[in-house]
Amino acid sequence: MPELIEHTPVLCGLATNPSLPAELVDVLIRDGDDEILTDLVERTDLTQAQTVALVARCDPRMIALLVRHGLAEAEPRHFDDPAIAIQLIGCGLGTPEILARLVHYPDPAIRRLVADEVTPLPEEFTRMFAADTDIRLVAAVAGCAELPADVARALARHPDREIRSELASNPSGTVPPDVLVELLTTGGDSPIATCGACRANPSPYERCRTHSAGLEVIRSYALRNESTPVIALLDYVDADDASDRAAVAAREDLPPSLLARLAEDVEDFVRITVAENPGTPADTLRALAYDTSVKVRRAAGSNPNIPLDLLFDLALRTRLPPRIPRIDRATEPELRGIAASRSARVRALAAARPDLPDDLCAALTDDPDPGVAKYLADRPRLDADDLRLLAARHGPRLYSAIARNPNCPPELLHTMARNSQTVQKALREIARHPAAEPRTLILCLDDREARQQAAANPALAPDVLVALAESPDHRDAYTAGANPSLPVEWMRRTVTGHEAN
Repeated sequence: MPELIEHTPVLCGLATNPSLPAELVDVLIRDGDDEILTDLVERTDLTQAQTVALVARCDPRMIALLVRHGLAEAEPRHFDDPAIAIQLIGCGLGTPEILARLVHYPDPAIRRLVADEVTPLPEEFTRMFAADTDIRLVAAVAGCAELPADVARALARHPDREIRSELASNPSGTVPPDVLVELLTTGGDSPIATCGACRANPSPYERCRTHSAGLEVIRSYALRNESTPVIALLDYVDADDASDRAAVAAREDLPPSLLARLAEDVEDFVRITVAENPGTPADTLRALAYDTSVKVRRAAGSNPNIPLDLLFDLALRTRLPPRIPRIDRATEPELRGIAASRSARVRALAAARPDLPDDLCAALTDDPDPGVAKYLADRPRLDADDLRLLAARHGPRLYSAIARNPNCPPELLHTMARNSQTVQKALREIARHPAAEPRTLILCLDDREARQQAAANPALAPDVLVALAESPDHRDAYTAGANPSLPVEWMRRTVTGHEAN
């Protein structure tokens, strides 16, 4: 039996390359190591014979991957290995009898895998796991999406801190509200007896004697659980810990009076949370829109319920994100009013909306302010002449957006790449454009991210592509190896050379 071909970045790239000749695919199937085989599984052009050979070579642990890709069918023997059987059950395969065998498996690590991977877990097994002696298994059950109410109540009084923490953070909404309130207020009525530190250290730290720190962890998780009744959070509006106050401020069902109080918090990130909250009333948003912190004002501008007049005023004073939820749901009359504003910053809010009527798109594309026009430059409705005009009118400020446009012509891409003022972000967009010419892609190689895009572009000159494939940089080598424009003879030498070695 020949020695295995050890994977390298370029060989892994070649394993996915759609231009790799079939006989070289055969070589990699026959002799490639597990990493190479994993990449071969991703191919969509395998023949029946290649599929059979690949399945025969793959480690049994890969059977679930092969099944998901439609390259193999699960056989009874595959369920003999418990780890493989759990993966297959996760794919919707297997029988209740196989699951029952795994649930009763003596190794707790296997039972934990069942709890983590099998969703939903039948209730009878959930109950059985919840009574298990393995703490990590019970903790996995406490985080399950399907948790009976009586089991949740029992776990809230479990003596281990980790289990209560998992229960308090369970995001499924199946933990009863009264249980979450209990975990928030007391950490669970009965005292904690163990935690991870206790189990790992026969002489635990002093704090483990009372588990006061563990109780705070449980309360913190319950405070941040969206299913905890809002009335139980009221005592935390004035909590000493600012992160606790922010957790309360994130609740959309918080009374307006409490949101107004939190809007005056000394910590910026608490006020930001209030400003982002869709439940924050308009009068509180008006106060936040004049906050001393730019981040708070920007958060207020992103609130979907901010009044339009306040949004316009805010746009004049603060640079807002390009996509504003309130603009996205503006009516057409509102949108036309925004587009007609005398302020370029306000017009830019309308320009960023993706579903502009044709006449508004044309008008805003011709806007004299580059901060407005840049939001239209990547729209496919613009043709090559429109893009040439934008590039001539606004220069490098619009190059990134123009290079994202699928209609950007090759000579404009080259002109932009040659401009000494072209920023790296624009070079990256140029390098990935399908119309970029080999001479243009050469200009993009100095920036590492742009080089990655160029290495994946089939237009890159073959000699440059080979140099990147042979590069010591793993990312360049893998990306270039997957490029279908690599010379076939070079691919042959690379694969057969490794085979000979």
